[in-house]
Amino acid sequence: MRNATILLLIGALPAVLTPWATAETKKDSAAAAAGVKDICKDCVDPYVQMAERARFFKVAGKDNEIDAGEFDRDKAAGGGFVRKFDTWAGMLAFDKNSNKTFDWFEANAYRSDIRRRVLEAFDSDKDKKLAGKEREAANRALAAGRIPGSAKRGGRSGFVWGGGQITEAMRLRMFDKNRNGKLDADEKAQADKWRADSEKRRAEYAIRAERWRKLNDELRKKHDTNGDGQLDADERKAYYQEYRERAKIVQWDKDGDGKLSDTERKEMETKQAEWKKRAEENRRKWTLQRWDKDKDGKLSDQELAAKKAQEDEWKARAEQYRKEQAELRKKHDADGDGKLNADERKAYYEAMRAKWRLRQWDKNKDGRLDDAERKAMEAQQSKWRSSGNVIINSRPISRGQGDVRILNAGEGAVGGGVIIRRGETNEQDK
Repeated sequence: MRNATILLLIGALPAVLTPWATAETKKDSAAAAAGVKDICKDCVDPYVQMAERARFFKVAGKDNEIDAGEFDRDKAAGGGFVRKFDTWAGMLAFDKNSNKTFDWFEANAYRSDIRRRVLEAFDSDKDKKLAGKEREAANRALAAGRIPGSAKRGGRSGFVWGGGQITEAMRLRMFDKNRNGKLDADEKAQADKWRADSEKRRAEYAIRAERWRKLNDELRKKHDTNGDGQLDADERKAYYQEYRERAKIVQWDKDGDGKLSDTERKEMETKQAEWKKRAEENRRKWTLQRWDKDKDGKLSDQELAAKKAQEDEWKARAEQYRKEQAELRKKHDADGDGKLNADERKAYYEAMRAKWRLRQWDKNKDGRLDDAERKAMEAQQSKWRSSGNVIINSRPISRGQGDVRILNAGEGAVGGGVIIRRGETNEQDK
């Protein structure tokens, strides 16, 4: 299940990154016109976490941590993770284990804090973005080495991915098994052990992350048979076939010998069986929750018929979407080589977004959005942004992302992971 999630995320990267790229092109042009280098790009607005993470591990070396020497060398070289406005003393505020080196989680908290401070100082219209004069002022301040505000260290902070830092409310949700609103001795012991083991989990995560990166780089290079730096349909198919097999070793090879021992394979199969069982149970509960109208714990013939009708409609919509997507890809493949280059891809995604907006908001089906339809769209999008997410370390986390699940008031929690009720804010930066 996890491997499938990783593959899905990799496949979705172009769609996720393209809007950023489009917006950033405009910001670069505006900054150039003003004669100011766009220092905010990637590390402040927007904070492109994946790009920063790649820069971090390139500097961190084999131990996956940055020390003072590596920090100074990267700053002197320029163009890496460490920017001219970064200071070693400033990063020390986020050295949670006081070992004078920084792993990715500490560096990510540092970057998120700088983003918060810059936005508080220069985002005058409070839209969580820097544009025009706001961006010019922020870039000038950072170019001069001035980071506004003060760092916020620890305290009432939120969940840190892979680490052990959680609020008391989340601690109760994770470990209060009998749901009596407090932790008894056994539950407290489990919570304390989870926190004590956080450093071990972080180290294991860093090792696996480096293995994933190396595997991805190796296989992309291997299967890019025409050497154009991209994977076409046939190359991508071969890539994923080998990736699925090799990923098992990356995920479960605990001793790092490049193969699965009998013990490691047994652990993999046991865990996969547990995940499958849990997924089936969650699917059964979700099905009953959605379709069991009379709440008798089973689906009647009428309820089954309603379920099938809705699923048939979903399948028809999905098939229609696939056809439209194929038509758009063909339409925007201007040179007819069977794949989209950078310019073609930009036009393709713009067309995709326009078709989605029309399908969703063109209520009178006249092929365009009138003023009323556009206002309705913008109002709903604003509502989604404000109520559909929680903020963790300056980053919006949506329903179903990672191991964080967002539930409506009164909705039952099924399965593990971190549970956050909709409307609650869990933000390090406040």
